[in-house]
Amino acid sequence: MKNFDVVMSVLGFVFTTLWGIWTWRQQYNREQQQKRDKIAALYVNPFLVACDQLQSRIYNILERQGLEYLRQRYPDGQYAEETLYLIAHFFGWEHYIFRYGPYTRDPNVIDRTNRIRSVFARDILDGTLDPFCFRRQEQVDLGKLVVRKNTSNAEIENISLDSISLYEFMETLKEAPYRNILSVQTTLNALQQAKTAKDLIGCERLAEIHKNLVELLDYLEHKEGFSLFENTRKIAKPTV
Repeated sequence: MKNFDVVMSVLGFVFTTLWGIWTWRQQYNREQQQKRDKIAALYVNPFLVACDQLQSRIYNILERQGLEYLRQRYPDGQYAEETLYLIAHFFGWEHYIFRYGPYTRDPNVIDRTNRIRSVFARDILDGTLDPFCFRRQEQVDLGKLVVRKNTSNAEIENISLDSISLYEFMETLKEAPYRNILSVQTTLNALQQAKTAKDLIGCERLAEIHKNLVELLDYLEHKEGFSLFENTRKIAKPTV
C-alpha cells in the first residue's frame, strides 16, 4: 500500500509538471503569435498593400486601357504623380521590410524584391535616361520621402511608420531637388505624354516589374494565409 501511495504521488507530480509545461508552452505560443501579428500589422500588411496597389496600376495601364481612363479622369495629368507615388510607396515599405518584421532573412523575399529593384535600376535605352529607371539610391531616397518614421506615435518595442499623403508628395515634387531630378521628370513626362499603353516608353520594364510583383505577392500571401485579391492575378504583357 505504501508503494502504491509513492507511485501515485510520483505520477501526480509528473502529471502536474507536464501540465505546467504544456500550459506555459501554450501561453508562450500565444504571446509569440500576438507579437508576430503586431509586427505584421506594422510592416508586412502595409508592404502587401503597396505591392498590390503598384501591380494593379501597372496591369491596368498595360492591359485594360488604364492610361485612357486616367487621362479622362485626371485631365490635369495628376495620374502621373499618382503612379510615381505608388512606385515610391513600394520603395519605402520594401526598404523597411528588411529591417523589421519576419522576412528580414527570408531568401525568397530577398530574391524577388532584388529582381524588382534591379529592373527599376537597369538602363534600357541607349544614350538617354528612359522612364521608370531609378538608381538604387534614388529608390531609397524616394522611399524615405514617402514612408517615414512616426515620431509622434513611437512604439516601445517596434518602430512605427507612416506614409505621407499623395497631396504632400505632389507638393514635394514641385520643390528642389525633386523638380530637377531627371529620372523623376522623365517618368512623369512619359506618363503624361502617352495617350495609350502603346505610346508609353518603358512598358517592357513595367511588364517585367509586374511579373515579379505578382510572384512576390503570391509567395507572401501564401505565407500570411490571406490574399488581398479574390481571384488569381494575371501577368501583364508589354504592349507592342
